[in-house]
Amino acid sequence: MADDQALDIFGETFVFELREEFLNRIVNVEFCCGGHVKKAVEGRLVEVGRDFIELVAVDEAIEVILFGDDNQQFIERVLKIIIPIDHICSVEDPCKKKKHDPCDDDDPKKE
Repeated sequence: MADDQALDIFGETFVFELREEFLNRIVNVEFCCGGHVKKAVEGRLVEVGRDFIELVAVDEAIEVILFGDDNQQFIERVLKIIIPIDHICSVEDPCKKKKHDPCDDDDPKKE
C-alpha cells in the first residue's frame, strides 16, 4: 500500500513539473513503445493530462525516431502525438544552435 502511495506522489510531482516547466514549449520526449525507445523531436507540449501528454507540430511535422536493434533508426513524421505518462523516459528542452557561436574555434573576431 505504501508503494502505491509513493507512486501516486511521484506521478503527481512529475505531472506538476511537466506543467510548470514545459507546457506550451517546444520539447523532445523519449518514451517506450513496444519494447523499443522512441523520441519525439521538437513538438509543442500543448496538454498535460493526468496520464498522458499531447504534442503538436509547430512549423514542420514532429519527427518520431524509433531506435531499433543493431543501432538502426526509423523515422516517421506526425502532426500530433499523444504519449502515456507512464511510458515517458525523459522530457528535454532542445537546444537551438545559434547562427554564431562565440565559443567556436572558427570565430573570425578572435584574430
